[in-house]
This record gives sequence, C-alpha cells and structure tokens, in this order.
Amino acid sequence: MKYYLYISQTKLEMIAQQIPEPLKQKYSGEFGINWWIVTAKASTEVETSSVSRTVDGVSEFIVQQKNPGSLQDAREWALDRMTVKHLTVKEDPNLFLLVGLKDGIYHCLGGSAHHVIGNRRGADADINYSYFPYMVGAIQREFSEEGIAGRESREEFFGKEKVRSDFAGVKTHEWADAVRALYEWSDAPTFEVAFLARQLAYGRSLHGDYCAVWSPLYIELKST
Repeated sequence: MKYYLYISQTKLEMIAQQIPEPLKQKYSGEFGINWWIVTAKASTEVETSSVSRTVDGVSEFIVQQKNPGSLQDAREWALDRMTVKHLTVKEDPNLFLLVGLKDGIYHCLGGSAHHVIGNRRGADADINYSYFPYMVGAIQREFSEEGIAGRESREEFFGKEKVRSDFAGVKTHEWADAVRALYEWSDAPTFEVAFLARQLAYGRSLHGDYCAVWSPLYIELKST
C-alpha cells in the first residue's frame, strides 16, 4: 500500500501530454490508466486510484526516457529514498519543503503546498538571512506552473549549468546556504520518503557543502 505525501498534478499533466499515443496505449494495458481522467483528485491512499495508476505510467515513461539515477549521481532526474524534515517558512506558508542530508549533500524537495496529500503542515523554520524573503518568492515562482513550463526555454537560452547554478535568479552560495541552514537549524522530526524528482539546482555553499534543489513528480511516505 502506497501513502503519498505529494503528487505534482501540474507535472503529471505536462509529462502525460508528452507521451506518444502508442506508449499511452501500452501503459493503459499495463497499469490500467484512463488518460481521460488524469486530473482526478488524489486522496491519502491512492494505490488503487486513477491518479496512482497515472503516476505509475508517467514514472515509467520518465525512467525509460531520462534514466534517473540516485541523488549521488546528480543527474537530471533522481529516483531515490531519503530521510527528511518537513518545513514551513513564514514568508510563504504555501511553499512545500522537505530537506535532507544524504551522502554529504544537502537536498531540498520543493513545490506548492496545493499538491500535498492530506492535511499536513511542516514544522516552522526561521532563516534570518536578509535575502531569504526574496529567495522564497523566487523559488515559489520557479516551482509554479509557469516556472516549470518556461524552464526548458531558459535552459536552452542560458544553458543548463547557468540555470542550475543561479537558481531562480538567486546566486549559488545564497540559495545553497539557505538549503543547508533549513536542514541544520531545524529540530523538526525526520521520516523517510521515496520520490522521483527533477533537479533544478546544484551548487556549493560558502561552507563548502554541496546542495541541490529538486522538483518532485511524487513523494511517497516510507515511514511515519
């Protein structure tokens, strides 16, 4: 039984539209997907729902096309597990954030709280960096539907490395320091999740630590 914490309906619909019709028919047979109801509302236990089956089909497409690796691989997509903290920042309570530390790298999984399954709220986090309020707004725009849709064009124009390093227009050391601080300064309880996510940013903080920001398709609770 799968318990989802987060499913990005926006990403689910966008990627589903990219799947060729022959593959859609194949996945319909394998996973029992009804592509006409991709926008169905998710619930907490959705392993038998249309949304969960669509997640399975879209995930299979990403695995075949993008060959996701682990977080350590630092590829465009990651399929992995991690112990995380669920946080909420006062600058924008609608920003969903999970932060974790794995293999010496700090990671942030983020998106809109609109895609969170069930009534869950993260522990309060307070980062006293002067630029943090601006950064929160920039990150929320990056996680928005418009930000996701426009990312590929920005990568094509500026180059992937530039877009990944100066995330959302915020300098590398600034967003990386904030990701590190979100994890290190919080005493929120930890829990394990499994996820499939696209890397949005990768860089190094002033402390010398490597940090990454990810936009998940789904996040599944592995322990509570």
